[in-house]
Amino acid sequence: MLMCTMMLYSLRNALTMSQYTVVDIGEEDLTTLYPLVWVTSPGVSLGQWLDYARAISERGGILGLFGPDGTPFGFLAYRQETTLRHGPVLRIDTIATLELTGAGAGRHVLHEAAEAIARERACASLELRLQSRGYMDDQSAKARTWTILGYRADGAVFVKSVAPFDGSHAAESLVHREPQTIS
Repeated sequence: MLMCTMMLYSLRNALTMSQYTVVDIGEEDLTTLYPLVWVTSPGVSLGQWLDYARAISERGGILGLFGPDGTPFGFLAYRQETTLRHGPVLRIDTIATLELTGAGAGRHVLHEAAEAIARERACASLELRLQSRGYMDDQSAKARTWTILGYRADGAVFVKSVAPFDGSHAAESLVHREPQTIS
C-alpha cells in the first residue's frame, strides 16, 4: 500500500515539478528506490535489487533523483568499465525516471550528473544500455544470426563521447542534496 500511495503522490506532483535533487545513494537508502525498480522491472524482487545495488557499488554507484519534498522520481546505476572500442567508459546499466511530460527534465539532470562523474573518472565515453523494446528488431537478418543460437535481443547500447576533465566540471557540483532548478 505504501508503494502505491507514494507512486500516486509522485504522479500528482510530477506535473508541477521544477526542482530535482540528485543524491549519491548509500546502502542505507536503497529500499527508498525499490518502488521505482518495481514499476520499471516488475519481476525484480527487493532482494535482487539489493544484491545488484551492492555489486554495482564495487565499481560504480547509484544516483537517486528526488523532488523538493524528498519523493523519489528516478535513479541511475553506473559502473566504470574499459571497452575495446571506447576505452574507459562510464556504463549506465539502469536508468528510470517517473515523468509525465515528454520533456525529460529528470532524465536530463541524471544524465548531467553521470557525465560529470565520467569526466571526473577520466572516462572517454558514456555507455547507456536500455531495454531493446522499441530500439531493436529480433527478427532482422542480423539479429537472426544470434537468435538461432538461442540469444534474444535484451538491450540496445548508446554511446556518447565525453569532453575531457579540465577541473571545471566537478561531479560534486551535480551530485548533492541541494535542489536544482530546471528551466
